[in-house]
Amino acid sequence: FYVGINIDEDTKRFYPYSTLASQVIGFVGSDNQGLAGIEAYYNNYLQGTNGYLNYYMDAHGNLLSLYPSVYEQPASGYDLVLTIDGDIQEIVEREVNNAYLKYNPDSIWVLAMNPQNGAILAMSSKPDFNPNDYQSYSQELYNRNTPIFKSYEPGSVFKILTFAAGINENAFDMENDYYNDIGYEYVSGARIKSWKKGGHGYQSFLQVLQNSSNPGFVEIARRLGKDKLYEYVQKFGLTDKPGVDLPGENKGIMFDYDAFNPLEQATLCFGQGISVTAIQLVRAVCACVNGGYLYQPYILYLWFYLSLLHQFYNFPHEGH
Repeated sequence: FYVGINIDEDTKRFYPYSTLASQVIGFVGSDNQGLAGIEAYYNNYLQGTNGYLNYYMDAHGNLLSLYPSVYEQPASGYDLVLTIDGDIQEIVEREVNNAYLKYNPDSIWVLAMNPQNGAILAMSSKPDFNPNDYQSYSQELYNRNTPIFKSYEPGSVFKILTFAAGINENAFDMENDYYNDIGYEYVSGARIKSWKKGGHGYQSFLQVLQNSSNPGFVEIARRLGKDKLYEYVQKFGLTDKPGVDLPGENKGIMFDYDAFNPLEQATLCFGQGISVTAIQLVRAVCACVNGGYLYQPYILYLWFYLSLLHQFYNFPHEGH
């Protein structure tokens, strides 16, 4: 029996930034196979291919020259560059951590997107995990990237979309058209109240937006009508998955057209009765400020060109 040191060669993925963007990046298992996040989605690109040598020999171990030998060189996996901006991501992580510690919510998330092309600049959610020690966390935590998975009722943020639809359809003139907010509107027997007791009074539609007047937005919904309102929900991409190159993408819930009655139309216009994911909403709001272009969000830099390679050369591409 000899005491000594055995050396075995092995490889292991290490994540130097710990919890930073952990649900975006994901992690690999013991065999370096992607199990979550970008690691899983682009595993076919990251893992590379093994090499091999095929040859024929006789019973004595001699090569048979009659048959050619075939050698395939191993290939390393690709390096992937994300659209994440490190500076923006660090700011987002800092503020999310501060809010999480201060208010102790069940969950909190932030998403930043370039409105001119759909590139994701930062994505963070809490609680998060350390991908170097993912075994210590629940699967529910690391398999659910909240900004693309969890749907919620957006509330007054949705008014941006309603207002944009009204402008685009010439339903009102922002500065020269007026609405008298008396504090409520009746729709199908339901009383829809303003957040301000007694309402905001006589105001332009620009002030309706500035004052976040629910009754004023009910009037915008009336002017748009059922068909146009429903059409814009679809045009803003709120009935479909945005198609981001990350695993676990979900979509919200929208009324069926036949069930989209006057009361549902009224509540929808200020973001109640509908559910969306954060990425659906951010994508739609980006379209409001970039001239009306609804871009497909993406997180892999040069993702567009990679998609073209996949389309024309049949490259492996998990998820698309």
